[in-house]
Amino acid sequence: MAEREALVTVATFDTVAEASVVQALIEGDGIPVHASNSGLVGLDWSFSQAVGGVRLMVPGEHADAASALVEAYREGSLAAGDAEAGPVATEACP
Repeated sequence: MAEREALVTVATFDTVAEASVVQALIEGDGIPVHASNSGLVGLDWSFSQAVGGVRLMVPGEHADAASALVEAYREGSLAAGDAEAGPVATEACP
């Protein structure tokens, strides 16, 4: 049986909404991320303080890159033009 890689907490948030934004930012860079406690905090936000907030956790090998993204988010140094995104097109939307 393969040994599971330990996850490292790179950020904590009081709300699921903000954690989800940063989770998407990290995932957009190709880094796998797990939002621990998001279900509980989403169910009742008052649990956030009791459980230590929503924790974003990544595999240890990605901790430095994910932490840099979190820091850039918190500093406000990310701009909409930073991401290379093409036009979004789906079959449902002409």
